[in-house]
Amino acid sequence: MPIEYPKTFDDFTNLIKENKVCLIDFFATWCGPCKVLGESLKNKYQDDASLCIIKVDIDNEEFTNLSEVCKVSALPFVVFFVNGVIQTEQVVGNNLKQVVAYVDKFTKAD
Repeated sequence: MPIEYPKTFDDFTNLIKENKVCLIDFFATWCGPCKVLGESLKNKYQDDASLCIIKVDIDNEEFTNLSEVCKVSALPFVVFFVNGVIQTEQVVGNNLKQVVAYVDKFTKAD
């Protein structure tokens, strides 16, 4: 599945509704670790149909409330939505191993 870059909150909401498992990658263009994690996610998952990756630029004012609801505390910051519901699992920082563990948990769950 291609990596999605929603421009509006409505775009984001539609992606969450249309996909069973969504990985939300909060990032900033000025954040070095965000670029590294983003590239790792792209290399590992861009052809994975079981996962929708949604990249949310925290500097886009459209997503200020979303960043607050998801409790973004540092960058990069990853949360998951399954069947439209935010999950408690989150990853702070460039920790691909933990992201992979959560992706496996959510995409392989029945």
